[in-house]
Amino acid sequence: MINLSKYLEPGEVVTATYQPILLSQGWTIFWGSLAWALALFLVWPLINQGQWGLIGLGLLIIVGSYWLLRARLLWRGTLLLLTEKRLIDINRLGLFKEVVSQVAYVNLEDVNWTKPGLAAQLLNYGTVAVSYSHGTIKLNFSHIKNPKELATKIISQQNSV
Repeated sequence: MINLSKYLEPGEVVTATYQPILLSQGWTIFWGSLAWALALFLVWPLINQGQWGLIGLGLLIIVGSYWLLRARLLWRGTLLLLTEKRLIDINRLGLFKEVVSQVAYVNLEDVNWTKPGLAAQLLNYGTVAVSYSHGTIKLNFSHIKNPKELATKIISQQNSV
């Protein structure tokens, strides 16, 4: 888990944390798993090819491991924090790139949620959109499990401020 204290003001308390579902990294996990599956399936034919076969096997394992570790890092580093004063959206976009957006509850104007598509309906995930600054700026929290619950919590936090 990431260290949350660097995103909080002194004395600020986190009331809830939300993380995207693992499906948000679906393609990355697919390609990493495919590389590993190929490495396991082709282990004997590649070993029989000699040095070049071993290099190919090593590359499949390295590439598969890279994609799987990258998926885990991006998934674990992306969070939405609800505090008693504000929303904090932490997006991990790469190994060295992180985008943090925050908005105070008093500045919120609109909160809505959607569940786009059949998979979202069946797996109960969706996007929560928060508008502020006269509707010109919108934060989207995608692939959130139970988006209706999150929208309700944001509105109740806003009403308690």
